Amino acid sequence: MSVTGKYSLRSDDAYLRKADLPPKYEEIDVEKNPAVNAVSANVEGNGLPSKEKELEADADDDFVETRKTFAYRLGKQILLFFIWISIGLFLEITGPALQDLMVRVDSNYEEISRGLTGKSVGVFVGAIMGGYLCDRFSRHVDLLMSMALFVAAVATVFVPWCNKLGLLAVMFLLQGTAEGVINAGGNAMTLNLWGERAAAPMHSLHFGFGIGAIVAPQLARPFLMEDKNANTGTSGELNCSAINNPITDNVVVTTAMMNASQGGGRSWDDSQIQWPYLGIAVYVAILSVAVLGLYLKGPPKGFRMRTPKANDVTTDIKDIVNPATCNQGDMGIGLVFFILLFIYFIQGSGGERAYGKFLFSYAKDEIKMNNAQATTLNSVFWACFTAGRALSILIASLIPVQIFMGLDNILVLAVAIVLAIWSNVCPYTILWVFSGLLGAAYAPIFPNGFAWANRYMDMTATAACVMMMGGACGGFIYQYMTGALVQQNFQNLMYVEVGHGICLMVVFILMCILGRYRGEKFDRIKEQLEAEENDGFEMSKVEKS
Repeated sequence: MSVTGKYSLRSDDAYLRKADLPPKYEEIDVEKNPAVNAVSANVEGNGLPSKEKELEADADDDFVETRKTFAYRLGKQILLFFIWISIGLFLEITGPALQDLMVRVDSNYEEISRGLTGKSVGVFVGAIMGGYLCDRFSRHVDLLMSMALFVAAVATVFVPWCNKLGLLAVMFLLQGTAEGVINAGGNAMTLNLWGERAAAPMHSLHFGFGIGAIVAPQLARPFLMEDKNANTGTSGELNCSAINNPITDNVVVTTAMMNASQGGGRSWDDSQIQWPYLGIAVYVAILSVAVLGLYLKGPPKGFRMRTPKANDVTTDIKDIVNPATCNQGDMGIGLVFFILLFIYFIQGSGGERAYGKFLFSYAKDEIKMNNAQATTLNSVFWACFTAGRALSILIASLIPVQIFMGLDNILVLAVAIVLAIWSNVCPYTILWVFSGLLGAAYAPIFPNGFAWANRYMDMTATAACVMMMGGACGGFIYQYMTGALVQQNFQNLMYVEVGHGICLMVVFILMCILGRYRGEKFDRIKEQLEAEENDGFEMSKVEKS
């Protein structure tokens, strides 16, 4: 039996790491320590309770308490996982519902893309709000996330009832603001819950988004407007040479543009899209109540975050927004980190948002698929995205994050090039297969960015805010640009993805250079602890002499 006072370390305490114990910790084995045994025997001889038994009881109490704190930590991570499923639902139902929403607000692709930018503006605003509030009121992050989920639920209910583009943009703005607050608080919370071992939990968190994105198109499918101009071949296949014919291409694009601008002769009553939106809103509202209950109950006694600074409460706004706070007081390096991460998340979010939002419309208006085929293609993209998130959990635990990011960025660029060249040549081979590959390649980009930052910086909600602001700007830029380009030619969607892949690779190379110059955070912490232990050893030698 081993006793350590307040701390205990046993073979079945696998989740309590040595790094969590005080630097001066020494394990005392009562059974093998003669001095302790002598004292214990003396105490028992005097008719007093055994000191050994008291220590054992204390250790057992701490063991039970540690189990409770770990259960709380794991339970909180699982709840965050379900929250990310809800984000995937209320964000990605927009893709298959886009044409229905266009009819309801009487707009075309270029105009609806302006409405979509409201969501990205909201994420930007929400990231700023969430970053500051989650650092300023760090003990009330659960309450902030509960409020954000409630706002998202209300906005989701009203989205399909909007009959004006401006009103729809406001609802998207509210959804985006809620997403920004949730992301800023949830990502920082995951990193602080698990510390150095946060890479796999971070990937599992974003795996939930993929699940929601898979389910969303299938929820929408039965309630979409009926097909008017879709391919109705019984085999569901198109002749590749016909699609590649310039005259046919011009007819397809011209017809698609007219349908997009005029709503294809369809009316509000042709769509019942409000019902899946309502179901998603109810799910989000239930999560809001669950998070509120977790906040009211509070953590168990003895619970602490894995990242030491996450246990401190910062109230000075200068410290909260100062990049030096995340980089051991180095203002210059901290600012460079923030800038590069901001640009990286522009790319990390932008390409995914553009492809996910316009793939359904590309399949229907360029390839002439029907609703069933287009929604299935959309779900295939998100299914592969989700599978990529699941696989990345394993990969992140096996190889360094830098190598993982490099291989993934190469895959993104290669797949985008193939789609740009051959996607409209024979879509039932290239589009289906490589859309799935692109989804799998996009999957690790976002969580990899957080995992990489966590190895070089002290992660706070403000740091997460900077990354979310980059993601918001990426959504704004890429969705608006893609909407304008798709209105001219649907094939421009694929060229946008190629440009995105090139930009992502360039930013990653710059991040590698900076990381190599700075060195990893956890290596510096270990060096500091070793230096402190050596200083203490030298001082003890001097005192003995």
